[in-house]
Amino acid sequence: MKIGMSVLALSLISAFGVSATETKQLDQHSVDAKIINGNKAAVDAWPFMTAIVTKGKDAFNGQFCGGSFIGGRYVLTAAHCVEDTNPEDLDVVIGIHDLKKEDSQGQRVAVKNIYSHDQFDTSNLNNDIAVIELEKSVSATSVSLNSSVNALNEGAQVTVMGWGNQQSNPNMGAIFPNELYEVSLPIVSKQTCQASGGQYRYIDDSTLCAGYSYGYQDSCQGDSGGPLIFNNNGVITQVGVVSWGEGCAQRNKYGVYANVANLKDWVEKQTSGISYRQNVYYGYVSVNRKRTQILTLTNYGSSAFEVSRAVVSDASKLRIVSNQCESAGTLYSNQSCNITVEVTSSQGANNATLTAYTTSSTHPTLSTKFHSYGLVSADSQVTSTVGISGSAYSNANPWEVSYNDELKAGYTPSGQRSILLLDGLKPGKISFEARMYIDDRNNSFQIYLNGKSLGKGSEFELDFYKYEFDLTASSNDVALVYERNDTQFFTSDTVYVRNIKHESSSNSNSESSGSSGGSFPVWFLLAFLPLAMLRRR
Repeated sequence: MKIGMSVLALSLISAFGVSATETKQLDQHSVDAKIINGNKAAVDAWPFMTAIVTKGKDAFNGQFCGGSFIGGRYVLTAAHCVEDTNPEDLDVVIGIHDLKKEDSQGQRVAVKNIYSHDQFDTSNLNNDIAVIELEKSVSATSVSLNSSVNALNEGAQVTVMGWGNQQSNPNMGAIFPNELYEVSLPIVSKQTCQASGGQYRYIDDSTLCAGYSYGYQDSCQGDSGGPLIFNNNGVITQVGVVSWGEGCAQRNKYGVYANVANLKDWVEKQTSGISYRQNVYYGYVSVNRKRTQILTLTNYGSSAFEVSRAVVSDASKLRIVSNQCESAGTLYSNQSCNITVEVTSSQGANNATLTAYTTSSTHPTLSTKFHSYGLVSADSQVTSTVGISGSAYSNANPWEVSYNDELKAGYTPSGQRSILLLDGLKPGKISFEARMYIDDRNNSFQIYLNGKSLGKGSEFELDFYKYEFDLTASSNDVALVYERNDTQFFTSDTVYVRNIKHESSSNSNSESSGSSGGSFPVWFLLAFLPLAMLRRR
């Protein structure tokens, strides 16, 4: 649910299936304007506008980024929008204006594959562009992409649109509209933008900047991935993709956009018709657990090609079980083949790559990267305190049991995490009480459900708060993560968890790590915190 949100009053977000018996009431203001100080778009003004949404959620509650339909089976968006995301977790809604009218507006389509720029830099967000491949080709109005490498003149008027935050004051609650808004902005030279200092110093030719020196009008979080368009002698042309900015509509802090003209060759390569899986994300997993993954390679293009061979980067983590593609011969238009692999995770971060070599002129190699973080079994005292069926796992900075039998994030060096994974949970519900004991806002508590990040918080709390999540998969896992990023020599920051309960939907019996408790029945999900360099997601 997109509602205003203060730092201390953390909201209930129904998109993750969290229910509430009581929530903190937040101030919600009715505002009739603005992407940030823009205007409501006409219903049919931007038919190529696309909402990127979480699968299984309605468009309003599930939308988190924008995109643009560029024809056929492809949508253009920002790489940071789809970072660490599997395609099966997303849908797009093409041509929608009002996110609450999905039944009468737009087309909802499943996502088949995601292609992020191979030089996307997460430290400065250069090359922040991605192509989303859809499960089927779509008949809808597409937008033309700018092909002129010549920079737009400084001061040229461009328009950006989205369903993002309309509140420019970071100390006020966010305001998210259900209808599409737009705002016109002037192009700013790269030199002027770099002079803003900070992260702006590192922008390159893969970016554009737009906005006013006095701020006031801008795109904001939630607008990420959406199009920046230019009226080129009557032809609506996309020149940019919403990427980032320091704050929203702040003085001398401009909006930064991926430069479509500079990146168009890459976009054309990704939309040439070769379909494959670029990344597979497993999240936190137990070590030595073997997973089987089928990779499908499809030729939607007009040029036939063959797969000559496939190799793995690390045989201890990745094994080819079968390679139908190597024996399939020539893949003509609309033909597919499969490669089946077995993935094994060791302790810590795992990144293994399968590379298929082809005779395609556009894709001589096709690489699929497998990402996971392997955990070992938690010690017996932690497992006993968890007190529910399934298995408990930790990393090299394991959770501990405190003097009063509460679980506590362990000692964590700066730049590292303390992780507790509860795995093998049957369908039903899981609940627990948590207390963030965090003084430094660089440190945070994060929750993951089945590999998906539900959010993070950074507060010094006097009371425990209760969380409850629906477990809908046949086997579920919940990861509780304390991440430390402060620069202090020592910190007492940590997170406490108690009273873990698991109720299986197959029976009415519940398991518990202790008696019920908590300060009061608040059920909520943690809001994402603002970043110093805000990714407009």
